[in-house]
Amino acid sequence: MTRNHVRSAALAAMLAALALAPAIARADYKCASPSGSVDIRACAMAAAGPDTLRRFVERTRGIYTLYYWDYIRREA
Repeated sequence: MTRNHVRSAALAAMLAALALAPAIARADYKCASPSGSVDIRACAMAAAGPDTLRRFVERTRGIYTLYYWDYIRREA
């Protein structure tokens, strides 16, 4: 492999990492500031209890693809 190919591959890897950074940073606790109607509903379910939230996440899995731990603290 020539030196230019190695540089191009390294640059592509860095750009891919930078492109994924916002998605990784967004995986915070969403009930601190819910941004949409689905987040508001999920936070209401989390306030009702972890079992209620789990049922909501499982029931709407095909529609919203929610992640349980985005809406409830791990200590709960």
